[in-house]
Amino acid sequence: QPEIDNPFDSTVARVMLERKVKPGDSVKVYVNYKMKIPRSVRRLGYAGGRNFFFLCQWYPKLGVFENGKWTASQYHPYLNFYSDFGNYDITIESPKEYSVGSSGALFSKEEKGKGIIWRYRQKGVHDFAWFATDDILQKQKIFKRGDGSGIIINAFVQPERERYFDRYFAAVENSLSFLEKNIGVYPYKTLTLVDVPRSSAAADMEFPGLFTVSADLFSPVKTHQPEAMVIKQVAQQYFYGIAANNEVYEAWLDEGFSTYLTEKILSEFYGKEMVTFKLAG
Repeated sequence: QPEIDNPFDSTVARVMLERKVKPGDSVKVYVNYKMKIPRSVRRLGYAGGRNFFFLCQWYPKLGVFENGKWTASQYHPYLNFYSDFGNYDITIESPKEYSVGSSGALFSKEEKGKGIIWRYRQKGVHDFAWFATDDILQKQKIFKRGDGSGIIINAFVQPERERYFDRYFAAVENSLSFLEKNIGVYPYKTLTLVDVPRSSAAADMEFPGLFTVSADLFSPVKTHQPEAMVIKQVAQQYFYGIAANNEVYEAWLDEGFSTYLTEKILSEFYGKEMVTFKLAG
């Protein structure tokens, strides 16, 4: 453990290479591993009572080498992570009846026997998350940037929350419009919203190109929910996703900026919060 004297930590490993890697050299490292998907307690896992699997922090990640040293923090359950940027090419095999969504853009989809092979690609991100389920609704919209190019917004919503589709899309589009005008252009081709089951602990989380939300069974627009949750997660695409500060050392930075911008966007598009209550959350 390079940062904290914790002999019991089992979340950081050091791999000794057979030869030194000199400046200008490159090396390929292949890792074969298996993981049993746990019940969702904190982000990763399956939802109780549903065939819903959310996969995040699911592969061995390299530490970040900067300023002449490695930054490789142990796992902290109430913090996010710090990773370097890379290019991802992910292949997922699922049963035919399952839907799959992920960070990045769908490159190919091919039936194979009783399953489907999904291939996703994304350049220039520091993490990659995905989900699979046999019971979810999907819709897609195109958000037009100022230059006329489009961002594909994928929305995956639980059947019991179908009525939230329009509000989810509106919150995403309002956020992208405000952020492009005041912060900068969202640089990726896709943005995926995943509405997770109530029994999943993966709600209200951000990953590059993908974020998770949830909603009460009844929630008027004047409560600002789930709009506030969606807006904050879109804002996190800029600060957690693109600026990518070290969230282990200074978690307040991206959280602070995204929380501030959430209030600005809510004020511009939704006005003051007029109702506060919770029913069947």
